[in-house]
Amino acid sequence: MLCKQCGCEKRVTGSKTVIQGDKDPDTATKLYAVLQLECRNRQCSAYGEKSELWREQKIDNEPIPQEVLDGIEIPVEKGD
Repeated sequence: MLCKQCGCEKRVTGSKTVIQGDKDPDTATKLYAVLQLECRNRQCSAYGEKSELWREQKIDNEPIPQEVLDGIEIPVEKGD
C-alpha cells in the first residue's frame, strides 16, 4: 500500500486477527487479517502515522483433506 502523501510504499509494523459475528448465531462469522502500516519515508509529513489494512479471510467449513493432515506432524507430550 502506498502513502497518500508521498507515494512511498508503507511498511508493516504489526498484525492481528479479528473475528466478528462469532457471539451471535444469527450473524455470519467473519475473519479478518489486519495489518498495521506506516509510511517509511522520514521526510514525509505522514511519517510514523499508523493506518490499518483489513482483509477478509475465507472461512471454509469443509473438512481438512486427509492428505493435508498426513503431512502435519503434531508433537505429543509424554506424561510422567
